Amino acid sequence: MNEQKSAIWNGETFVEDEWVEAETIEALVKSRPAILPLTAWQALDDERKQAHGAPIGVRIEPGDDISAILDHLTTLPLIALSFPAYTDGRSYSKAVRLRRAGYTGTIRAVGDVLYDQVDHMIRTGFSELAISNEQTLKKLRNGEEPGIDQRYQPSLDKERKTNRFAWRRHAA
Repeated sequence: MNEQKSAIWNGETFVEDEWVEAETIEALVKSRPAILPLTAWQALDDERKQAHGAPIGVRIEPGDDISAILDHLTTLPLIALSFPAYTDGRSYSKAVRLRRAGYTGTIRAVGDVLYDQVDHMIRTGFSELAISNEQTLKKLRNGEEPGIDQRYQPSLDKERKTNRFAWRRHAA
């Protein structure tokens, strides 16, 4: 089990985290919502999922291919996309792909989630961020929401903060 506890931010406020992370099927806590790595999740059969007695989500690492879960989007309650380092942005693209494929469930960012990434994560389709970075926690708890007033492109966050775009037009 992952013992490091993160605070879950839903783009507006911090919420209680009911999910536990498990590395293997054997480590699942019966009747508790759990997040498994992709390989462990793929090893589950329907009987085992039912026997668990609670929802089971999947954690996707940057190098994992999300095509393995595309046929299961209607049954997955949560997909956790990993950011092992702030320099690895592959999970942003995965979030966009999942939303464009019709996934309406929870997409959670896990790993190295920093303050400067928060706005872009929300704009690319993440619905929750698991934050353990102390500076990020402090700023969000103090009401310092990241972002900019004008944007060059629309996003997947339903433009909660603003509908203004700074579209550039080139002279003919």
